[in-house]
Amino acid sequence: MRYLTPDSGIIHSPTLGPLLLPPQPGEQVEKERVLQDLLARREATPYLIGRVSFTPYQYAHLINDGLALLKPNVTPTSRVFCMDLTNPFPLALALPYPKGGAQWWDQKTFDPKLFPNAEQVFADVTHVMIPKVGLGHSTGLLQEVYGAYITENFRHVSESPLWDLYERKNPAVPQVK
Repeated sequence: MRYLTPDSGIIHSPTLGPLLLPPQPGEQVEKERVLQDLLARREATPYLIGRVSFTPYQYAHLINDGLALLKPNVTPTSRVFCMDLTNPFPLALALPYPKGGAQWWDQKTFDPKLFPNAEQVFADVTHVMIPKVGLGHSTGLLQEVYGAYITENFRHVSESPLWDLYERKNPAVPQVK
């Protein structure tokens, strides 16, 4: 079967795929141009970032880039935490979700003064994905709240144009009680 959607608009995963997120009429589909458009979001003001959303096609490109980075670095026992509004990677890779964190990191459900402690959130996390382009304010808030913990307990192991991947320094991860 041949799809009319460019390959970067199809999420290939054992649980989701193929999930087609086609470009909108007139939307740029050349891979380098989509990448440039996504990375240009980093230059936007916080107000604008909170108001601008990805198109489905851009979101597929973002997720595919993260999946390509993660696949060679995880095993069936891995627990992936995504420093963004949501965490699509456990579902897309058929991995269990980490036990100690939230499924939704909205700026209205936590802030730099009120948040779950890092030991609970990252208790069984083996890998952390940090987007270079986030879905909104959540990425910055998560980095503000948990950045020091990530730096202390995880090491940068790889990156892609849109993501940074961190792996736990000490693989003997304590289990959530």
